[in-house]
Amino acid sequence: MSQAVTSVTDSFASSTLMFHCVSRIPTHRFLQGFGRGELHLSVLIENMRREGYEFAVSKAEVLYKYDENGKKLEPMELAYIDVPDEFTGAVISKLQQRKGELRNMGSIAGGYTRLEFNIPARGLIGYRGEFMTDTKGNGILNTMFDGYEPYKGEIAYRATGSLIAFES
Repeated sequence: MSQAVTSVTDSFASSTLMFHCVSRIPTHRFLQGFGRGELHLSVLIENMRREGYEFAVSKAEVLYKYDENGKKLEPMELAYIDVPDEFTGAVISKLQQRKGELRNMGSIAGGYTRLEFNIPARGLIGYRGEFMTDTKGNGILNTMFDGYEPYKGEIAYRATGSLIAFES
């Protein structure tokens, strides 16, 4: 292990935030960091930035597990969503496209509906911004880890393509 990798792993091993894991990829000249969720990763990134490391961050990826039979398992989240009644249909539709399963739905005070979804963690990557747009900033989305379940299949993240125009 190089000196830089040793100092990074040592500094985070002694940290009280024990969820961090930094490892060197043997075939490459970079480190791979692991954490549970955006907050954990942002703390890792900020600590490394303060220590003077220069780095680039890629899109978040889900870590899969395999059961004793070799079947692929993925992390699942329970999503509790409070959304104005008028946007309920759009939110349900988007989460079902991301392999979410509606577990419960009920009306709450003030013209809001509470939705409870069981959804793969990868289905929530990149969804919060879209959720805020769909609900015009009035929706509340809370998630909680709910264990591992069998892989739900591919998720289509982009329903439409991009148009690039160029004038000469």
